Amino acid sequence: MGQESPRGERFPSGGVGGMLPAFTVRRYPVAGGHILSPHLDDGVLSCWHRMEQPDTTHVVTIFAGVPADGRLNWWDRLCGYRSSAAAMRSRRTENDRSLAGAAVKPINLDYLDRAYRPPLRDITDIADAIERETCRADHFLAAAGIGTCLRRHPDHITTREVGRELLQRGHDISFYVDLPYMLPLRDFRNWPERINCKKLQRTLGLRASVEPYELSTAQQGRKWRAVRAFSSQFKPVNVLAFGALTRPEAYRWEVIIKPTY
Repeated sequence: MGQESPRGERFPSGGVGGMLPAFTVRRYPVAGGHILSPHLDDGVLSCWHRMEQPDTTHVVTIFAGVPADGRLNWWDRLCGYRSSAAAMRSRRTENDRSLAGAAVKPINLDYLDRAYRPPLRDITDIADAIERETCRADHFLAAAGIGTCLRRHPDHITTREVGRELLQRGHDISFYVDLPYMLPLRDFRNWPERINCKKLQRTLGLRASVEPYELSTAQQGRKWRAVRAFSSQFKPVNVLAFGALTRPEAYRWEVIIKPTY
């Protein structure tokens, strides 16, 4: 017989083909720390339940740099901007507005989004910058950089590698599942039970446990409002996410991946 969630759903008692076995649903996170967000909306989309905890202090957005004036890429044009520099300044303002309802403060690093420069990244340099900005904090949560149906972004993968670098330096690192990248295309019901643990561990290069977190109805509402604060990005991202951001059930679950030693 499977386990029951706090709302009474039952989850499978055994994994199939490497899928997640019966899991314990967490309603109260065990640690805070600093959230490492690839872009200015990723932390809110994927890790809102941690942002509401008093021991989570900052969201560090790695690729928040403002590009030089005089350029405009297709994405920023789609979002209604006349320059990419104006787009990034606006997105920083949206981020401040989104985080106003949480317990965290933003730290924006000046590395450029993949859309503005070639993908070659200096992982060591980024990790150094994070240590400086956070006064060498002990605990970080980094994007796992894993998605379904080839939905993976290079900046998310870089953030995962930065997390691995910080882990090698002795920091306590957990990873969070990237949303909406990891959502199924259609059926969102209890989707964390279908996570392929073996594939996840192979990608991370680590043995790890998976901790789904079920947001309360009130938390889901606050997350919805925080996500909508990214007004310039909401519609185009929702199209790429096959409409997931307008489906209430997409806001129910978030997932933390903890390396096991």
